Amino acid sequence: MESLLVSLRKYKPRENSDPVENFITEAFAWLLKSNVEVQKAVLDLINEHVEEPIALTLKALKISTQENFGGKFPDMVWRGDNEAIVFEHKVKSPLHPNQLNNYRKFINENVNDYRLVLITARKSQHAQEPDVALCWEQIYKCLNDLLSDSQNEKLSWSINEFLELLKSEGLGPVNPVNPFAIKNYQEAIALVSQLNSVIYKSKDNDWPLSQGYEVDTYYKYERLGLNFTRRDLDGKASCLPGVFCGFMLDGSDCKAADLFDNGLNATVLVSFNKKGQGKYLKSKCFKVFVDELRDSVSTISGWELSDRTQKGLRLNKWHPIIIHKPMIEFFSNKTTTEEQLAVFFNEMTKIQKCILSCPSYDDLISELDTETVSSEQNIV
Repeated sequence: MESLLVSLRKYKPRENSDPVENFITEAFAWLLKSNVEVQKAVLDLINEHVEEPIALTLKALKISTQENFGGKFPDMVWRGDNEAIVFEHKVKSPLHPNQLNNYRKFINENVNDYRLVLITARKSQHAQEPDVALCWEQIYKCLNDLLSDSQNEKLSWSINEFLELLKSEGLGPVNPVNPFAIKNYQEAIALVSQLNSVIYKSKDNDWPLSQGYEVDTYYKYERLGLNFTRRDLDGKASCLPGVFCGFMLDGSDCKAADLFDNGLNATVLVSFNKKGQGKYLKSKCFKVFVDELRDSVSTISGWELSDRTQKGLRLNKWHPIIIHKPMIEFFSNKTTTEEQLAVFFNEMTKIQKCILSCPSYDDLISELDTETVSSEQNIV
């Protein structure tokens, strides 16, 4: 499969064409070519909007961009054995006079069964009677629904990147302005600064994980807290595993939106780098560790463990274990800085002790370290 950047580089600018439309078209085509699940989802969406669904065999599907229709160039064409779907994409610009009719004339002479699909930014741009008229927001929702059910890491990354592109161009879903958010906007901005203050002032505490781990502050992917990075057998920083203690403001990166029913969370993550990701899922020590850790965490008021490797849950392979407590409960009745610093240290210390007290934790570390060293020696 050709890379995304190579695909985008091939797109030739056309006279009177919008470069944003060209860019989105090529990115959309690349995403479609990369996975049959995406093709099926979009085909199902198209067929929902026609009286007679088009029968395309996805295994034989060919997807092209800028195909020459007798001097006219539709944005994208899907071709089956003797069927086709012709796409025209619009963001800001309207259709040219007779644009869709020109495509119809050409395709009528070359294919027995076809559908003409128009995708635009707004319904007001729907014109010239396509067989199917969609908005990019519908494409966004279709792909986002697929993303919610996917356990394929590469597919999830590809879909996420395309959805971010649509959002950046204002083509994703539009959420209504929340009056509560307007009223509390300044307080919400201040929250991140206040939490960061707790994190920075807690960094040099005497943590249970201080021995054998490097401690550093972390603010990325809407998580802010302390990262405890373990040293491997060679003394190099190793996330086999690493531990994050802090706050999760958004569950998207960890694929953990289901944990936000009660708002923001105080969070501990047990994380693995790429070397460990291929190993912990097959490890008996990992499964034992999860069970031991869950039992230990359950004795601490308000905390729960979510094993993201369980069937039915979405998994970010970097962070398979999420231990969480609603932040409003975490800071309950703690109004002064001193009280909040104390509760952060005390609560996170309890969870760290839970981790270290699991008999299987050292076994898991030993197993992962040994396998990592062995694999590196085999490479050499």
